[in-house]
Amino acid sequence: MNRLLIALIAALLVIAIGGFTSRLNAPKSLASNTITPAVTTTSRASDASAFPVGKYAPAVQQRIDAAAIAQDCLALQNEFNTASANDAATRTRTGSGTADLMSYIDARMGTNGCYK
Repeated sequence: MNRLLIALIAALLVIAIGGFTSRLNAPKSLASNTITPAVTTTSRASDASAFPVGKYAPAVQQRIDAAAIAQDCLALQNEFNTASANDAATRTRTGSGTADLMSYIDARMGTNGCYK
């Protein structure tokens, strides 16, 4: 009787632990390629005029501004995603990440209605 009870408890533990570890090893759902910026409390007006001059090539600002003028939300989102992907490299190169550039792009996306 004791052996049967011990075997039953052992079997239940194996089942419980197996279920727990299978959840740990379960594949994660695929994340979207789109990165959504966090909501900030800064005004969009101050962000819109705060391009980090000297930190990025002038062509970066030109691309972002051209996309904003064209109200091309997809191009703005792509610029935002690129800035996010380059954060570590920019931090290594300049000592700070791309949050300033991402705020600049976010402001343009907001004023162009990209979040509707």
